[in-house]
Amino acid sequence: MFITLLHYSKELKKELQQELQLVLKLALKLALNLVLNLVLKLALKKEVIMAIKLSTGMRNGMVGTQGIAEMFNGGFMKIYTGGQPVSADYAETGTLLATIGTTSGTGADDGLVFGTAGSGAIPKSASVWSGVVTAAGVAGWFRLYGTAGTTGTSATGVRMDGNIGVSGSDLVLANTSLTLSATLTIDTATFTQPAS
Repeated sequence: MFITLLHYSKELKKELQQELQLVLKLALKLALNLVLNLVLKLALKKEVIMAIKLSTGMRNGMVGTQGIAEMFNGGFMKIYTGGQPVSADYAETGTLLATIGTTSGTGADDGLVFGTAGSGAIPKSASVWSGVVTAAGVAGWFRLYGTAGTTGTSATGVRMDGNIGVSGSDLVLANTSLTLSATLTIDTATFTQPAS
């Protein structure tokens, strides 16, 4: 009886190993198909993958009753060195170089102000968006904060991250090397919601 049970256990083990190998092969095949489909779609559409990242709080607001202007009017933009976090829900990385508002961070009502939305886009208002550089360094990314200004790791803070460069970036600056005590001005800004 003992020998029969031992033999049965080896056959069961072999059968389970074969089933596991089949499941792993199918999972790998499915994963490769998904990746290939995504690459093919991007190639056919000739899309550029942007570095914009939306926080969970912002996405919740967008699918709720808030728009970009409602979430970010009165908020701030902060400029940091280095690469942006993997998610806008994650804590800030790099050195804070400047905080952008409407009075360069000197007034109580310094928050950013947006203009009137039209054709799926909303521009900054006519007010000047600027900030004084508080640490010298190379600008690498920005975070736009909602009116609550939630910092650190948060799944509820309304935030949008993007990369910075001298061309082809989410935020284009004439020069990414920022000098201590200089005033950094954002001349134009338009946030566009894609149609599809």
